[in-house]
Amino acid sequence: MKWVNTNKTLPPYFLNKDENSFARKTFLSRKPAIIKKIINANNFNEIQRKALEGLSDDLTGGIVRDPFTEFPYSCDGLDPGFKEIWDVELLPYIGKRWLDLPFYFAEALLYFEILVASGYFDTSSGFFMKDIYQVFKDEELLGDNGAMKNTASIVSDLVTRKDAEGLIKELIYLSLWGNRIDLSMYHIVKDGKNLFLNKDHQKRLLIDHSDAITSFILNTERIDFVLDNAGQELVCDLLLVWAILMNT
Repeated sequence: MKWVNTNKTLPPYFLNKDENSFARKTFLSRKPAIIKKIINANNFNEIQRKALEGLSDDLTGGIVRDPFTEFPYSCDGLDPGFKEIWDVELLPYIGKRWLDLPFYFAEALLYFEILVASGYFDTSSGFFMKDIYQVFKDEELLGDNGAMKNTASIVSDLVTRKDAEGLIKELIYLSLWGNRIDLSMYHIVKDGKNLFLNKDHQKRLLIDHSDAITSFILNTERIDFVLDNAGQELVCDLLLVWAILMNT
């Protein structure tokens, strides 16, 4: 099975300024809430808190500033090659409102600027290369309703399954829904049900290609895995990888 894009023109970007859009609501409410949670979860000093609060304020009406000159912390610990890339990519957007940016670029830039504002790339900072999301990851994995408790019961059930196709398909869904678990939907982690599929979860999907994906997995010669999640999301992905390795 091979997909070929015959359309030579790319669709327009999702923009943060589109009224009533997911992108706009994300930058007006979800992202400021995430920054607040990060501040509350870490022992930041006043400089870090003010930098992050200022960034949060900019999201809802301010402009994009140069992260290499506008924050109190330097980026001397950042690979120079990455700085060169950011300098080029940022050029068209410096001085524009966050709400006027393409959604994905704005999201990537925001998480980079959160790290800069917290001193992550400053070798003299107490937070140099310190994971400011560690407290959330620990709670997802080791908390009262964390993945380490839920996963054991799931695996004990999965190892008895003989239907490879059905098993892989179910874990595709689990991996998909596992990606709901970000800081703006932290209640999913806390309710203890995040590693179990809701019986009507398929009704919530706009598009479902799970049959084609499962068929491809079971009939292809080689699969390369790239796992870029952490915490509980990673557990969902690892369960899928385990099932694929056991059945192909």
